[in-house]
This record gives sequence, structure tokens and C-alpha cells, in this order.
Amino acid sequence: MSEPFRERQRRTVDGARAVGEALLGAGGGLSVLTGGTDVHLVLCDLRESELDGRQAEDRLDSVGITVNRNAIPFDPRPPMVTSGLRIGTPALATRGLQHDDFVEVGQILAEALQPGDFEARRAELSERTAAIADRFGEPGTLARRLALGHDTPLRVRRVEDQLCEWMDLMEANSGLLLQRTLGVLVDRLLARPERHGRTLRALVLSARLVERGTWREHVT
Repeated sequence: MSEPFRERQRRTVDGARAVGEALLGAGGGLSVLTGGTDVHLVLCDLRESELDGRQAEDRLDSVGITVNRNAIPFDPRPPMVTSGLRIGTPALATRGLQHDDFVEVGQILAEALQPGDFEARRAELSERTAAIADRFGEPGTLARRLALGHDTPLRVRRVEDQLCEWMDLMEANSGLLLQRTLGVLVDRLLARPERHGRTLRALVLSARLVERGTWREHVT
């Protein structure tokens, strides 16, 4: 393994710990399963919060942060609702975030999930999220150019976000793995194109660009 790869993995784990610590100390019914993390993700426990997993996921999405609702052990809520959030840091580490940036991400998460008047905090939290995104560059430029707007359904944007991560990873390798992965996802989406629309077209074009070796001309 190369030293840049090792360094990125260290920042990934360090970032997850920073986010976990921010959530643990936030109050408002927020907790972290196992009291912290030693890996690349944090599982936020919402059992004591006024929000369930679905509500928390949607609230964070509204300020520009994508996370996944996730069941926790002995979860009292249904699987499609859940009492947890799965928060991962690899994509942020790939974009270059450092320890202090992860602390800020954790603080934004914690403040967004606090009880009280969220609407009064939404604009300020969105601005802080956008500031981090601007500082470390916009992922998935190709996808954005293909009119994958922020008005698309949440389930479609999750596919877009995955595409954005793959496009970022192309900067760090030959693209062969990405070519295969994009091809697999395109095959899956072709089976149900009515559910994904513009995202499917973006993925098809992306796979073709990778195949032809011209993707670098479309990612700035």
C-alpha cells in the first residue's frame, strides 16, 4: 500500500472518531453505539431523541448531508423507520477533509439533530455544509453537468451520490475498477429504468466515457 493511501485511511478513522465524539457530547437524546468507533463509520443511536431514523435522515438531507437510516440492536422501531443513523467518513477523507473539518461536520450533524425549532437553524447549517463542500471541491462534476438537480427524489440522489464517489475515486486510480463497477450498476438500473430516469442516463454515459478513456475530459 502506498503512503498516500495509508494517510487517507488514517484520516478516515480519525474523522469518524471526531464525528462520534461530537455526537456523544451533543445531548438532545443523541448517542453513539458502543460509545465511539474504531472504524470508518459511526452508528448514531436515536432512541432517546425526538427524531427517528427516517426523520433524521431527511432533516440532514435538507441541509446537504447524506446519511443512511440504520437499525440498531433490539431496535424498537420498524426496519423502514429505524432508531439509528449510519454515518461514514471515507468519501470525505477522499475529498481531503482534515481533523478540524471532521469536527465541524460532527457539530453540524449534532446541531441539526437537536430538538427545538429546526427551521430557524436550517439556513445557517446549510451554509456551513456548503462552505465545506466549496472548500474541498464539488464531486461528480459530470453528473451535475448532466442536469442531475437537487430537486430529484431522495432515493435517486443516493444513486447520484454513489456515482459522485466513483467519479472522485477515478482521480486516484486507472479507472478499471470503476469501469467494472459502473457497468454492474448500469446493468441493474436497466432492469428498472422507470425508477431512475436521468441518473440512469448519466451512469450510461459515464460508463461509456470510462470505457473510451475520455472521462478525464469531463471531470474538472
